[in-house]
Amino acid sequence: MGVHSQRGLTLVELLVALAIFAIISAIAIPVYTGYSQRSYDREARADLLGCAMALERRAGINFDYGSTGGDWEDVDGLCDPATTRYDIEVNIPAGGATFQLRAEPISGSAVNDCPTITLDSTGQMSAVPTSGACS
Repeated sequence: MGVHSQRGLTLVELLVALAIFAIISAIAIPVYTGYSQRSYDREARADLLGCAMALERRAGINFDYGSTGGDWEDVDGLCDPATTRYDIEVNIPAGGATFQLRAEPISGSAVNDCPTITLDSTGQMSAVPTSGACS
């Protein structure tokens, strides 16, 4: 009689491997999601600064920022934001002496829990968190 060598995994070994995988996944997925949301937030902040620089260049040439009549308008034609997860808008009151930029999370995107970020002509940046998941 020969010795039979068995190959493969027992059910217990398979369940242990599955449990280890589940534990690692339970830790890694929320951490990765948090990093992703913070990177989207930083991208929106960088876009706000880029749009502010475009407004400053406009003011350097025209001696004012222009005007949106005090209404929030899209930044098309003013700057080219890279973010696709935030809607970036500008508000320039009549007279064109100041401006305010706003990056608002787009509904249904991965940044629903991220804050609305504002930047004004004095360089003051603020964020109003919705749930604090992105801060």
